[in-house]
Amino acid sequence: MQIGFLPCVPPAGSGRTQILRRNALCDQNVRLRFNQTRMSSAKSVALSRRAALKGISAAGLGLCFTTSNPRTAEARRFSQPDFVYDAKSGSFVPPSAIDTLLRRDYGSRFDRCIVAGEIHDNMRTHAAQLAIIDSARRLDDGKQLIVGFEQFYRTHDHLLDLYVKGLLSVNSLLQVTDWENTWGVDPKLYLPIFEYCRIYGIPMRGLNVPRQFVVHVNRLGLDGLPDELKEFLPDNIDLSNRAHYEHFVQLVQEGHDIHELDPRILRRYYEVQVLWEEWMSQSVAMSLGSKPNTRMVALIGSGHVEGRFGFPDRIEKRCNERPYTIVPRPVPWVRDEGFSLPQISGPEKNIADLVWYMKRRVDFV
Repeated sequence: MQIGFLPCVPPAGSGRTQILRRNALCDQNVRLRFNQTRMSSAKSVALSRRAALKGISAAGLGLCFTTSNPRTAEARRFSQPDFVYDAKSGSFVPPSAIDTLLRRDYGSRFDRCIVAGEIHDNMRTHAAQLAIIDSARRLDDGKQLIVGFEQFYRTHDHLLDLYVKGLLSVNSLLQVTDWENTWGVDPKLYLPIFEYCRIYGIPMRGLNVPRQFVVHVNRLGLDGLPDELKEFLPDNIDLSNRAHYEHFVQLVQEGHDIHELDPRILRRYYEVQVLWEEWMSQSVAMSLGSKPNTRMVALIGSGHVEGRFGFPDRIEKRCNERPYTIVPRPVPWVRDEGFSLPQISGPEKNIADLVWYMKRRVDFV
């Protein structure tokens, strides 16, 4: 089964001049369409920006999410493209430019760690993660790629090794790691990534904190943890970042009336959030520290990634290097003169190095 998107073909007979430009980032011809008779007005400026996005839409997207053969991540395309906002250049590019962006930023904006956000139950965000893994594998700088999973624990690493080596089936892996209780999200969303790692022999590593720690901190707080558990906590747990706390409160407000929450309960929720991020960043540091000639793509919920002051900043403190961050944004899509465009007022400029805008709804073809 393939998951793809309907082709987007520029409408004929629009009466507008079509000018062919060369896109230096993605090395593809991008067709810019605009009405030359209205370029002097304020409205024409807005139209030209939309035309630029439309032009990029003709360039295509370099990934197809296929459950039967993940090798097609290298060559297939979504015929209905997404858009990626590149914070460094301040411009939108097609996802097929991810390879070029990573090569451009390697050594200056990151070295050994790429953080790819996800919305756990959204298939398209996992398709984007697979594209990022594929691009990172082909950086070809001699570093071995590792994929880190929020969905597994460190104690699962030996089981993940058996799976990658072909000594454990995926059903057995899900059973012995107790996936249903430790993670619980439909595993089919992750299977193409698992299989890709297995095909290319990419080590898989667990990052997350064991569930019993989360349960105890949620009920008792960090200070209330039993002594036998405290000794396993990461060192230097930082609860002092005000911007991070305000971002956390904003996330909580999306599902709760914040005024109805007891402040002590909210504080424990926040301590759980910080424990997750400190534990996972320590897992990244342990994995990269034990093998200097490696690079990790860490797959983490976007709420831990946005704004950098959660998981990415804690990686930077523990690894003494800046991770590269990519956040997916499923948004409503609108049709305009035959083109599909993200319905956004403007790009989110400060939440990640790359913001990947994609359709909320998946079309099965």
